[in-house]
Amino acid sequence: VSTDTEHVKVDNAWAATGMRSSESVTLRFTGAAVLGPLGYAGLMEGPNKRHWSTLSFTAIFLGIAESLLDDLVRASSAMLQKVECVDLHLTLQACRGLIQRCVAEERDVVDDRYLALVRDCKLFVSRSLAERAAAAVNVQGGAVYRFSSPVSRKFRDLMAGPLLRPPVGAAFEKIWDELAARMA
Repeated sequence: VSTDTEHVKVDNAWAATGMRSSESVTLRFTGAAVLGPLGYAGLMEGPNKRHWSTLSFTAIFLGIAESLLDDLVRASSAMLQKVECVDLHLTLQACRGLIQRCVAEERDVVDDRYLALVRDCKLFVSRSLAERAAAAVNVQGGAVYRFSSPVSRKFRDLMAGPLLRPPVGAAFEKIWDELAARMA
């Protein structure tokens, strides 16, 4: 969904890591254009397709990173800042492609292989964007480090991604078990 400021209103302060134990903020997308998959036929009355919530949640981090990149490009002037912005852009492209692959491969009946792909997608996207954002923000200076800075807020939101369902520790343990089982 388009995230331009004309169509998005945040009703209260955003605390990404607070989402786990408290209510999330209310976002209103009034008249915002749909840019990609938003749901699927039979979403409400059909079988549980929790993987769609995982993919939708993963796509949120793409939007945050895209907005962060826009802010960084406007603020960057030194070569190292530009290099880090380009790296973040390239990581966004790879992450977008992985989400699109997951959407394209979804079938009416999902199997364990597909659910593992969705899990891996969320893990890769959230970790990769957090890592690239950390590198890009690290080479900035001055006002971006203020707690109230939009760059700082978006960066903190991206850092929360790997912590949220499935948390990185649990996902890594499951993936390791799957890798080890292939060697047995």
